[in-house]
Amino acid sequence: MRRTLGLGKLVFLVFTFMAFSAAARADEVLLVKERAVPQYVLEGKGVAAKMLVRKKDVYMGVLTLQPGAVVPRHHHEKAAEILYFLKGRGIFTIDGKEYKIGPHMAIYIPPLTDHSFRVTSKNAVVAVQIWTPAGPEVKYLNWKKVEKKR
Repeated sequence: MRRTLGLGKLVFLVFTFMAFSAAARADEVLLVKERAVPQYVLEGKGVAAKMLVRKKDVYMGVLTLQPGAVVPRHHHEKAAEILYFLKGRGIFTIDGKEYKIGPHMAIYIPPLTDHSFRVTSKNAVVAVQIWTPAGPEVKYLNWKKVEKKR
């Protein structure tokens, strides 16, 4: 049986995650506009990331994968990952099992769980990406940084 999360349940899950992490102080509150952050591009691979929130306990960004893009099999040692898909379609392989993914679907991947993804749609896949605790996103800092023209 396939189980999907609606946006309301995803928001609840994210806030539950954050509640179990270290309590944030008022001086740690962030308000970020997506258009104000740089994009990091993995050249030749059709993958780009915008890092919206990057704190010790949580990371949130927007991940864009162009048609035909593939994220090879990997896992995260300490971080759980949540992806909420806004656009496009693809296939997630998690511990050898395939899951078809499309708009308005979310997926939770526990730490140490092997996973990969491939885009199957003719349009780009756009997803909100969350890791807790933060850490895996540091790889984006090695990608080409593209500042948005104002």
